[in-house]
Amino acid sequence: MIAALTAGDCSLHVLAAFCAHYAADGMQHLAKSELPGPALLNIAAGLRAAQVGRDVTTDNDPREHGAHAHWRRPSVELSPQSTEPVRVSAFMALADEAPALIESITRMVAGLALVVLGIGTLLSGGLQWLYSGEIGADFVPRQADAVVAVLLLVPGLLLARLDLPSTKSVLGQLHKFQRTLAAASVVVTTALAIVVGTVRDAREMTRMFQLALVVLIAILICCLCEFAARRSHRASSVPRSVRVPRWLRDARRAPARTVEPDDFFDARGEV
Repeated sequence: MIAALTAGDCSLHVLAAFCAHYAADGMQHLAKSELPGPALLNIAAGLRAAQVGRDVTTDNDPREHGAHAHWRRPSVELSPQSTEPVRVSAFMALADEAPALIESITRMVAGLALVVLGIGTLLSGGLQWLYSGEIGADFVPRQADAVVAVLLLVPGLLLARLDLPSTKSVLGQLHKFQRTLAAASVVVTTALAIVVGTVRDAREMTRMFQLALVVLIAILICCLCEFAARRSHRASSVPRSVRVPRWLRDARRAPARTVEPDDFFDARGEV
């Protein structure tokens, strides 16, 4: 443990071992043979790098829309008349809790892909339109209005059931990418409805159906990737923010790559 400290290793398990030995009065030999100067410099540098001087207190009360500020006074004697400032750094990490919005959007995109697949299968009488170059003239619907109505009404109904937050709120900014995925899927089906209502060539319409299905599958893959990323973010006990003390990130084995906060607020709550 002394060798680790001398090398500048000030991780939590090393400091905990030192505190345990010190509490058991096992560090008396340090008073007789002081650590050399370079070792003390390494220890000081290690303490600064680990940000041991920064304490952390967590609070989690999202459903009550409230939070609390905590701080501890420095370990010096301060009189009530002291004007020493107390510096407090508060950070907030936001994450979707299950059931999250991305789950509903994933189901919506999957449903739209099934709708496009089902309409193409009904028009061609099978799944050969996905891979076969032989396309019959029956692929052009005789009652295009019915197909157009389905391609317009179903996405609208699914989108209306999504609880999309306001774009002017913090939650709306967090869901910006998810809202883009939902809007993109509706744009695809709307464009396909326009094609059904205007195109009369079976081969060209088949290509449009294939293209729409490929785009919806790509959006679905993006939804799954976003869902996996959000789930990993929720499961992380320590945020990747640079505001978290280094000793906590090292102890929790948080990812080495940290991110800057999205916004900063001063003591009056202004950006």
